[in-house]
Amino acid sequence: MQISYKAAVALDIRNNYQEIIVQKQIIKEKSFKIEQVNKLSIADYWSDKNQVLSKNLKNNIDRSITMAFVICGLPFSIIKNLWFVDALKSLWPNYNSPTCEYLISLLLNNKAVRVNYKIEIILKNLKNLILSMA
Repeated sequence: MQISYKAAVALDIRNNYQEIIVQKQIIKEKSFKIEQVNKLSIADYWSDKNQVLSKNLKNNIDRSITMAFVICGLPFSIIKNLWFVDALKSLWPNYNSPTCEYLISLLLNNKAVRVNYKIEIILKNLKNLILSMA
C-alpha cells in the first residue's frame, strides 16, 4: 500500500510540475508575441548593430533553430559549424548561437514536457479506454 501511495504522490507532483512548466512557456510565448506586435517594422531588427537581444527573442530564435534541426533531421553539431555561425551572425550580429548540448538538453526536454502534458490531458478526457498487451 505504501508503494502505491508514494507513486501516486510522485505522479501528482510530476503532473503539477508539468502544468507549471507548460503555463510558464505559454506566458513566455504570449509575451514574445506582444513584444513582436510592438515592433514598428522588420527594419527595426537590423537598425542597431549593437542592440542587445531580449531574452524572449533569444529563446524564440533558439527554439526555432531547434525545431528546424528536428524537423529537417539535421545533426545538432551543425550549430558549431563556422559557416552556420557566420550565417546566423549575418542575420543578427548580436545573436550568439547556443551549444548543441543546450539545444539537445534544455529545449528538447521542454518540448518533451509539453508533449507529455498534452498526452496526459488527452488520456484523462478519454472514456472507455482499454489497454491490453498482445
